[in-house]
Amino acid sequence: ASSEGQQQDVCKPANKKHKQSNQLFLDFGQKSFGKQSVCRECGMLFMESSEEDVKQHDVICKDYKEGVVCLGWKNERSVS
Repeated sequence: ASSEGQQQDVCKPANKKHKQSNQLFLDFGQKSFGKQSVCRECGMLFMESSEEDVKQHDVICKDYKEGVVCLGWKNERSVS
């Protein structure tokens, strides 16, 4: 039992500021998910209706087409 002079501990939610975020899509394999495309060049599946997906696809597809860039090694010697 608590006396009048003592305060009871009350669980209070922490006053944390949370960044507001929105989940855009949940893909459970439904047919009406939106316009999906598979790139013929890189094979990436992306949503045409999502600006972020299109931008990411452009970057990935460009890198895929260009391939791996090898600038050489620090102590590289060419043998002819």
